Amino acid sequence: MVANAHQIDFRDVEPAEWTHCETATQAAQTAFPVLPADELSSYFELNDVNSVALGVRLSPDTEVEALADRLDQIALIEVDFPAYTDGRGYSQARVLREHMGFQGELRAVGDVLIDQLRFMKRCGFDVAVLADHVDPDDAEAALKRYGVWYQPAADDRPPAHRLRRFVQNWEI
Repeated sequence: MVANAHQIDFRDVEPAEWTHCETATQAAQTAFPVLPADELSSYFELNDVNSVALGVRLSPDTEVEALADRLDQIALIEVDFPAYTDGRGYSQARVLREHMGFQGELRAVGDVLIDQLRFMKRCGFDVAVLADHVDPDDAEAALKRYGVWYQPAADDRPPAHRLRRFVQNWEI
C-alpha cells in the first residue's frame, strides 16, 4: 500500500504523524516524537514515557542492544540507510525483531531503493520510506514480482524447500 508519494507500508495500517526532534527537550513538547538514539536517556529523565508514543532514530553504528531496557516503551524505530550500499540496517532490523522481540513499527529511511524493498520486508521492516527519486508505482510492482524464497527470515514465510512438501506438481 502506498501511504504517500514516497512511502511503502507493508502492513496496510493508517500511519501516525511522527515529528523528528533533535533533542530530548524538543521531543518532550511533541505528541509523536522521533529522536536520535543518543537522546533517549535524556528523554526518559525529562518525561513520563507512558503518556506519549515515542520513536527512536538509529544510525548505522547504533548498538541496538542498548535499547533493550526501553524497547517496550518505544512505538517506532527508524533505521537509517545513509547509502544503498550500507547494509548494517538489515542486521539491526533482524536483531530487533528476532532476538529482542520488538513488536512496534520498524521503518527504513534514507537511501531506500526498489531493489532493497523485498529484503527489508523479509528482515522485519513494516515501512520503507523511499528515496526521493524512486517511483512508488515501480516499487509496488517490484514487491509483487516474486513469491517464493529460499531462506527463512524474520517475516516467517516458509522457504521453498518447505513448500515443496505441500504443493503437488511443483513447477519452477
